[in-house]
Amino acid sequence: MSRLKHLFMSFITIHPVNKVLRVLVRPVADKLPFSFPITGTIDYRLPNGKVVKFVNDGRDSHATRLYWDNETGFEPETISVYLELLRHARVVFDVGANVGIYSLIAAVNDPQCSVHGFEPVPFIYAYYARNVQANKLQNLQPNQAAVTTKSGEITLYIPDSVQLPSDASTVEGYREGVVPTQVKAVSLDEYAAEHKLARVDLMKVDAEGAEHQVFAGAQTIMERDKPAIICEILHGFVDENVKQFFADHNYRYFLVTDDGLVEHQEIIGDKSFRYKNYLFIPEERIPTMLANIPVQRMAELV
Repeated sequence: MSRLKHLFMSFITIHPVNKVLRVLVRPVADKLPFSFPITGTIDYRLPNGKVVKFVNDGRDSHATRLYWDNETGFEPETISVYLELLRHARVVFDVGANVGIYSLIAAVNDPQCSVHGFEPVPFIYAYYARNVQANKLQNLQPNQAAVTTKSGEITLYIPDSVQLPSDASTVEGYREGVVPTQVKAVSLDEYAAEHKLARVDLMKVDAEGAEHQVFAGAQTIMERDKPAIICEILHGFVDENVKQFFADHNYRYFLVTDDGLVEHQEIIGDKSFRYKNYLFIPEERIPTMLANIPVQRMAELV
């Protein structure tokens, strides 16, 4: 970033200045060449009327998008499905939580739901923990750790970015322009055993190419609990190990779209990159968990 641009961003994110400017730019916000950053506390209202709070200094682009458009600011098609799945979940894991959008939604939506989030990037975790505190949540446990095959330490490759990066990965070479950083690592099986979690009902996974490592460290959970899993799958980045894993565990695959779920016979990312998330769900949980979600099959769309 140029010095001039840095000074400009520093000026418009001074909170008193930001409060004035956001009012002035609102009529033309959708025409700006960038998303005008928002500072302070941002309220995101759930369909049931409950409010999730995000604390932003201007670097959290997700919170900024939610401010400008509460309903469609961040993955609206996935959040809609996620909220329906939460009706059937008592224990939720959020792997690759970032600032905690999915964790916070689950915890605020239902105070009886036990939510456990994992975010390895140290400075992003600070935002996550601050958001948990702002919402005064007792049912959400944030963890500063990468999720992988076993507990210990692991190298995390963090993109060098002014905004909060959402694509840090434990896979070397997954992104360019990164800073290697040693971070704490956990496996989900070991974590569940340590915290005496009898079952896990729902998982959201965004591991930037390391999904196979996440699932390899969750074999007991998968075989015992058969959780529903929302997972980011990008076109051209589908690991064969992930395909084999879900085939071995008798899961069905649904691309999450604006029109609901579209069932696929194989795991392939959306070529347009418009839709990034799949729902993986075992056969026996479909009648209950998907009862109120529109479902189509690829053959019906041809």
